[in-house]
Amino acid sequence: MRVKNILKSDPRKIKDPDERLLHVQQLDESDSEVQEQILSLVDNDDQPSIRLLAIGKLTSIEALWQRYSAFSVNDIEAETMHKRLAELLADSTVTEAALSPVTKATHPGAQLLLANNCALASVRVQALQQIQSEDALAEVVSRSRYHETRLQAATQLTDLSLVRRALDASRDKDKVVSKHLQQLLDAESAKQAKQRAQEEAVRESVKMAEKLSSSVWSPQTAARFTTLQARWNELDKSYTKSQQELMEVQFAKIQQMLDEHVTVEQVESPTEDELLPTTDEQPVPSNSNSPSATEESASVATVSPPLDAVTSVSDNPEIAKMQEKLVNVALADLPRWLSDHAKDVHPDTQNLLAHCQAVAVLLDPPFEVVKARVGAVQERQKRIDVLLATETILPGLHVNHFQYVVDLHAHRRALDERLVKAKQESADRVKATHRQFAALGGAIKDGKWGPANSMFKRLQKKVASMEAQERVSLNDKLSRAEKQLDDMADWQDFAARPKLEALCVEMEALPAQALKPQVLAKTIKSLQSNWKGLGVSRASNELWSRFKEAGDAAYEPCKVYFEELNAQREAKLAAKAALCEQLESEFAEVDWASIDWKKLQKTLNQAKRTWRDNRISNRKPDKALEDRFTKILSPLDDKLKEQYDANALLKTDLIEKATQLASGEINQHVINQTKSLQSAWKQIGVMRRKEDQELWEQFNTQCRNIFKSKHEQDREGYKASMGHVFRARDIIKELKSLAKTQAPDDSAVQALVAEFQGLAEFPERDKRGLIKDFRSSVDACSRVQEGQRKKRFKSEKNEQLRLVGLCEQLEKLAELHSDSADTQVDDVKSAWEASDVAVSRDFAKRVEARRDQALAHIAAGTQYDYEANEKLRRDLLIQMEVAAGIDTPAEDKARRMEFQLKHLQEGMTAQADKGEQLKTLELEWFGAGPVLEARREKLNARFKKAVSR
Repeated sequence: MRVKNILKSDPRKIKDPDERLLHVQQLDESDSEVQEQILSLVDNDDQPSIRLLAIGKLTSIEALWQRYSAFSVNDIEAETMHKRLAELLADSTVTEAALSPVTKATHPGAQLLLANNCALASVRVQALQQIQSEDALAEVVSRSRYHETRLQAATQLTDLSLVRRALDASRDKDKVVSKHLQQLLDAESAKQAKQRAQEEAVRESVKMAEKLSSSVWSPQTAARFTTLQARWNELDKSYTKSQQELMEVQFAKIQQMLDEHVTVEQVESPTEDELLPTTDEQPVPSNSNSPSATEESASVATVSPPLDAVTSVSDNPEIAKMQEKLVNVALADLPRWLSDHAKDVHPDTQNLLAHCQAVAVLLDPPFEVVKARVGAVQERQKRIDVLLATETILPGLHVNHFQYVVDLHAHRRALDERLVKAKQESADRVKATHRQFAALGGAIKDGKWGPANSMFKRLQKKVASMEAQERVSLNDKLSRAEKQLDDMADWQDFAARPKLEALCVEMEALPAQALKPQVLAKTIKSLQSNWKGLGVSRASNELWSRFKEAGDAAYEPCKVYFEELNAQREAKLAAKAALCEQLESEFAEVDWASIDWKKLQKTLNQAKRTWRDNRISNRKPDKALEDRFTKILSPLDDKLKEQYDANALLKTDLIEKATQLASGEINQHVINQTKSLQSAWKQIGVMRRKEDQELWEQFNTQCRNIFKSKHEQDREGYKASMGHVFRARDIIKELKSLAKTQAPDDSAVQALVAEFQGLAEFPERDKRGLIKDFRSSVDACSRVQEGQRKKRFKSEKNEQLRLVGLCEQLEKLAELHSDSADTQVDDVKSAWEASDVAVSRDFAKRVEARRDQALAHIAAGTQYDYEANEKLRRDLLIQMEVAAGIDTPAEDKARRMEFQLKHLQEGMTAQADKGEQLKTLELEWFGAGPVLEARREKLNARFKKAVSR
């Protein structure tokens, strides 16, 4: 049975949303019991921010998936659940059992979620196999965390629009996948280009067939027909199938025309390249967009009439009618006029219409005179000169006054003017190119292979686009520059290759160094800068793929780190968005008349703290989100500011009233008014904290002054009536102070005791305590004095014994008569004066007499009367034993009986007299003369026994 931890509070029972939010942030998400509470918050909490925070703390994939796949949550919660699922799936510790709810789900986003985020490769492969939609595959390419999954999804894409979208998303993320997608697009573009070329070739063939079948017979018709048939048969049948019947009809018409006419004049057949474009490329105009020479030949050939076809204008009404229609047609309107009169063709007017068609060909495509180069202008001049020779190609027809012919002459004159400018531009272009070759030479001389190589490639393209006569003076320079660049590249490669290879080795060694992601990213960037600093060379081109692959591999930990960092930023952005949504819903409609200003202030302060806590470092703020938050808070802050200002005026008024009260006489009425002002202060609403503290300090200062004045008045009156009580307390303090000294002055103690006893009667409430404290302090002084007396007695006793011991040393010298007696006597005299401890006068007198007697015997060399001394000491011992009430040894019992009988009537049995008698006998003992050493120990033992009693 699991015992519930009583220290864990359930966040669902916390009423305040702010406190509940703070509590949820501190929850330990690894606890299963906490997970149950978090699930309940996700499902039932009424605060969006708390639900979002709880979602971020869920650790159960199954629980998250059930709620995410139910489609019952709003967009923000669904997005948060999606991100949390992605985090859990990407965890390297995830198991297939934990993934079971997602892998078995039929939800459309399940397999996509697994393919993008799952840490298990086998699960990703299985999920990718189940994805059928190419839109989903494109999203896998764009969003998956794993390279092999992105590459596998990219190989399954066929929709070009999705391929382009995936390429845009992965261009900076995965170079291998981007390269594969680009190859798909390139292959498809090549396929479409080939298809367009085939279709264009079919259209051109059909157009040529129609034109040939509707044209007037000429000697070139047979050769053109043969070439057209050959080209048609070379085209892919899948493209010619739709036009096959039409071409057969046109071929039949052409063949019929050939069968009906006999060639009058043999004209040289045009070559195959002059007739039609190849199947792989469309007709390409010259640099000035001028028609090809084939069109000129065709036009001239078309307008060349048979010798028997020339008819006099005056004799042919059809030609006169056509001339009348054509005379005012401008050159620009000629193609449209021909289109409108296509059905007015008459055999007699075919030559004139053919000339018009040949002229109209010059306008399709339009020729840009101002941009045309020398060769194109000269080629066009030749074509126009042929068409303007109307006397030759239209004998008998006077068309020089026709508007389109007049315009054609004007166009010819414009070409003459352009030719002069084109030649000058050509000369300038050649000069500019020579200057560029000079700059190229300078770059080569400076050893800058990269810029020189780029400049050479540009010059190659520029020279290739020039006309042949312009390239004559440049081809040699181009060849020399190419050779110089090759030599320079060899030296550049020789110098740069070792450094580049060292950078590759250094980059390849980075993964084994286990650097922190931030340091690793800076190191990679530094190596890339060093690579770039070495410049472009053949060696750099060859080694770039190796260096790039090593850099991508080394950057993988950084990628994970920055992805996590981005995830944190996304979570903070989501929290900010949720906060905005909460505030918008809470303050959508506000009744300012009944609003709780304190709650509003608390809500706004909490919102600002939450916003500040979710600030994203090292990134520019989301301006739209910042503006949204500001837009929500601005009107609320404005209203709060108005309330702050109104409340500040109210409190300022209260301060003025308190100041007036403090400046007047202080009595109980003023005290009551001050308390009323304090109550009114509490009733005023919210204010700015700093301003409120400043005003409160002013108001509280005035109130303190009022109460302080009143307190002083009361204290003075109290002191007047309680002076003796205060003096009693002071006496007790002085006695306690004396008790703390080592030797209290007895006279001072007695004086204080007398003063205390002379004080007036104490009030009942103070009497008991004062007397108790007084007795306690007096007892403390007495204990200190008693201790000092005992200490002095002990010191005196020790000094007595020391002096007696010195006397015994002298007495021993007197008994032995030693040769060193003088020295020992001096030592005893010195020791006698060594102590500062005072002894009683009586003792000092007796012991000094004993000392002097010993010194006299030592000086005279005489002996003590040891028997008399022993008798005296025995008598003293008997008296002590009697006084002490102890037994006397058997040898002196008879003497004790005599002593007792003799002094029976002196009253020695009283206890007090016995004590004094013992003290007197002790002094006599200390002053008595010595006995022999053999008897001394026994007598001393009896003395100590008697004294100790």
